[in-house]
Amino acid sequence: MKKPILAAAFVLALTAAQAADFPHLPPLKEGLWKIRLINSSPGEKTSDTTENLCRNHAYDQQTDTMARKQFAACSSLTDTQSGNKHLISMTCKVGNSTVTTHDTVTIDGDTHYHSEILSTFNPPLYGESQSTMIQDQTYLGACPANMHPGDRQLANGTVQPHR
Repeated sequence: MKKPILAAAFVLALTAAQAADFPHLPPLKEGLWKIRLINSSPGEKTSDTTENLCRNHAYDQQTDTMARKQFAACSSLTDTQSGNKHLISMTCKVGNSTVTTHDTVTIDGDTHYHSEILSTFNPPLYGESQSTMIQDQTYLGACPANMHPGDRQLANGTVQPHR
C-alpha cells in the first residue's frame, strides 16, 4: 500500500470514528450499498473508486467500535447540526503529526449518505499536508445471496469476503 493511500485510509477510519462518537446520526439501512470514493491530495493523482458493501447494523457497530478504539487519542470533537447536515470537526495525533479534519455529512433518510472531508496534516503525514475526500453511499437493496455483512464487491464484480 502506498503511503498516501495510508493517509487516505486514516481519513476513512477517522470518518467512521466521528460517526461513532455522535450517536444522533441515524443508522443506515441494512443491505447492499454502493460506495463511491473520490480522494485527492496536492501533487497526487485523484483517485475515484466505486464498490458495493453488504452491511447490517451489527457490522456497522463493529466497524464503529474498532474505529473508536483506534482513535481514542482524538480530541476537540464538535458536531453542529442544521437540518440533515452535520458539520463535524476533529483533531487527532498520529505519530508526530496533528490531523485536523472537517467533515460535512449530509444524510437523506436511511438510504443516502454524502460526506465531504478536508483533512490537514501538520507536519505532513507520509508526505501529505492535505487531503480531500468525497464519499457517496447509496442504498441499492437487499444483499445478493453470495454476499454477507462486511463483504465488498469490487467494480470488476469480484467479491471480497469480510475478514
